[in-house]
Amino acid sequence: IRVSVSTEVEGGKNYILIADFEYNDTLVSKSSYIKIPSSRNWTMRLPSANYFVNNYNPISNIKINLSNKGNTTELIKLKFQIGKMISVESFFEGQDVLYVELSPLEDTVIILPIRYLEGPENSDEVNYRNLWKESSLSITASNKAYKRSDYISFTTIESHHTNIKAQQATPLNVELQVNNLLSGSPARYNALLYGNILFKKMRAINYQFIARNLLFVPLNKQDLSIENNAYYRVQYTDKTKSLEVGSQISGGILQGVTGRGIKGRWRPNNKNTLEVIAAQGRYNQYYAVAGQYTRRLFRSFSAIIGGGYEDRYTSNSTSAKLGTNFSLFKHHSFKAEGIISETKNSQNSPSTLPKDTSLIGYSYYLSYRLHYKKFRFNISNTNTLNNYNRNAGHNRWYSYASWRINSKLNITSHFDKSKIVNKYYGSILDTDRSFNNNDVGRITLSYYTSNGITYMLGPLYNGITQHTYSNTTGITGDYKNLNLSLYFATRFSLKKARSITPSITWGMANASYETTDPNLQPTVSKNNIKNLRIGISYFSKTFRFYSSYNKGVGAVSQQQLMFNGNWENTESIMIRPQYEKYFYKNTIKVSSYLSYIYSMPSGRESANINLSLDFFLNHGWNFYISNNLYNTSHNDKEFGRITNRVFNIFLGIRKSFDLPQPRMKYYDYDFLFYHDINGNNIHEENEKTIPNMLMKIQRDRNIIQETSNFTEMELVSDLDGAISYQNLPEGEYLTTIKSLDESPKLHLLNGKNQKFVASEDSIVYIPLVESFRIDGRLILERDKNSGEGKIDISSIKVTATSETGDNYFSFTDIYGGFSISIPKSGNYMIQIANVLGENFTLKRSNYMVDLTYVKQVTIDFTFVEKERGINFENQEYEFKTITNPDK
Repeated sequence: IRVSVSTEVEGGKNYILIADFEYNDTLVSKSSYIKIPSSRNWTMRLPSANYFVNNYNPISNIKINLSNKGNTTELIKLKFQIGKMISVESFFEGQDVLYVELSPLEDTVIILPIRYLEGPENSDEVNYRNLWKESSLSITASNKAYKRSDYISFTTIESHHTNIKAQQATPLNVELQVNNLLSGSPARYNALLYGNILFKKMRAINYQFIARNLLFVPLNKQDLSIENNAYYRVQYTDKTKSLEVGSQISGGILQGVTGRGIKGRWRPNNKNTLEVIAAQGRYNQYYAVAGQYTRRLFRSFSAIIGGGYEDRYTSNSTSAKLGTNFSLFKHHSFKAEGIISETKNSQNSPSTLPKDTSLIGYSYYLSYRLHYKKFRFNISNTNTLNNYNRNAGHNRWYSYASWRINSKLNITSHFDKSKIVNKYYGSILDTDRSFNNNDVGRITLSYYTSNGITYMLGPLYNGITQHTYSNTTGITGDYKNLNLSLYFATRFSLKKARSITPSITWGMANASYETTDPNLQPTVSKNNIKNLRIGISYFSKTFRFYSSYNKGVGAVSQQQLMFNGNWENTESIMIRPQYEKYFYKNTIKVSSYLSYIYSMPSGRESANINLSLDFFLNHGWNFYISNNLYNTSHNDKEFGRITNRVFNIFLGIRKSFDLPQPRMKYYDYDFLFYHDINGNNIHEENEKTIPNMLMKIQRDRNIIQETSNFTEMELVSDLDGAISYQNLPEGEYLTTIKSLDESPKLHLLNGKNQKFVASEDSIVYIPLVESFRIDGRLILERDKNSGEGKIDISSIKVTATSETGDNYFSFTDIYGGFSISIPKSGNYMIQIANVLGENFTLKRSNYMVDLTYVKQVTIDFTFVEKERGINFENQEYEFKTITNPDK
């Protein structure tokens, strides 16, 4: 006799097995203990990780599926981390834990109502909406054996959206400004006219006209001509060329052509580029023209040829240019440009040189760039010291490097060295020339920790060298100031995109001044001048703050050296807060800043306070007002405390005209979801509208369309079944639609993926019809002596195929149930495959049903398990049950 224990017996327990045997009036009774071992296997699954909420449906019922496939009872602790924008309706205040008991071999579904909280526009909840953690629910299920975690996010969606056109993209903007109000100075008026006109085929005209000082109010003996008080710029662009006319244009790295004029660029293909520029000086007699042609000879090699001419009234210059840029070994890029110029003395030159004197000069630009995944380096040098054209007299080195050692450690360096020499054609007879050198360098080692703290450490270098020469007296002066310091800072990253960073910088400066002036001390120097700065900064989305305490100076001025100024005991404090925030649905912007410095022992203080208001009104109107208060005060031995105060109010008004663009037209689209009772695809009065339909609108990327400022949106139908999208750019669109109801009874007649063309203001009717439905379940007829254990009958595909070949399907649930929604009537073949293996047979695998006159049909599929036998001493025996031996 063989006895088998049911697979549904709970594990982790001892069971008593008692057997009574009777033979020839003899009764024998035996008992035994059987221990069923524990098998622990439970899981948590969230059917949906994202829920949509809106004003009409602020509560969502989330589902948490707990499945216990083990044979023991499990006590599960559910720990919830609830964002500030949501609340669990069934929880009391402060509750974040729920305990659930799972029975063996059973599934449990927990449904919790979640409410999305809507706060006032000017509260901190506006910031919470931008943080996904505050709109999510984190769930951790655990017991002594396992731990499972997952989260659900909540997305707010609207029913109506107005696409805000970028103001700079409108064809016409008019602006009027007035400043110097309440300042004691005459008010000055400015007018602006600007816009961007878009044409088809990616063509555009961008223009800007500014008329400064409309009433020609004199200020500081300025030239009040229209020429010097007006600014203009008009630029045309398309796919291959650009043309710009303006009162202040510039171009050329080495020639340095600037002034009012015209410049253009033509790139007919990816191998050829032609650039030209011609300009006239706005405030002096200066004319220049330059051009260059670039030809890409190979995939990573290009050649540059060009030239230029300039006339500066006292001299003129002709230049020729050659250059190249190329890449090597994928990660290395080089660029080199050089010009050779001939500069001649003109008839108008005051120089004592002969009129036919000419000088040959040269300039060059070099750059190298190295780019790896974790290491980047670039260095460049622009040198015009050996030339005599208008842009001559400067030499700049710049380099930057970044090395990401690992995910926590990074090194960056910056170095900028600039030299400017007072050099022009008329100064070539000078045996000496004045120049300025400015050097700035910094290396920073950054260490990032897992808890949001970043440590930064590194040296700083700042050097100033000035040489002065008077060509009338021959007196020279040399001033040097070198400051080397060490910087350390710690940035603490806080919640809601905030951070706070304390820092300290300690340095030492050396300064000296030498002069040939007989009235001054020939040499003055100060060494090892200590300086200290302790600062703290705070950063958030709306508020920024920086404050520092400074002792000593990092740069001793020439005057302090000459007159033995008191700088070693100098102390100062600086405070700079800044605030900016939008209110009332982004219609008002408030911004303000303060800069305050107090210095000792001089007692000098300065404060600059600004408050600005911007009002964004309807129909493209914008009004703004800004005031600025500047206050300085210091102690004077003769007059005591002296205070200077300047106050100024700045007003402006702007009107952006919402005119249609030639390239892109905009339309207003309304979408209406309704129950198409008779299925005729026409909305009739007796057919109700349908709310809570989610629709995603996106531009069709499968075709080439004009670039637009379209914003892809997900919208939901309101209580009237309507969705509206205002200012929809012209073009072709795709929509994806689904119902937010958990058990929708209606089906989209034209499918969930639909397409429309925006060519005029329209109302799009989207019909839903009652679905034809095929319900059913899987039935298992088990062999009572089966050794297969529990059979999983979930996730088995059931298919309905129409006579035209359209397929609809569904998957069985954990109980074997299924339901297939079919949008149209007709004959359908319902079929299922035998996926349970060779030990099961399927009584019938398909059915033909007619849905012409019925809405719902029920079909069951039966799987029969094959009976098992036992071979004992070459004889076949069948299993019997103790409770009923006749079976």
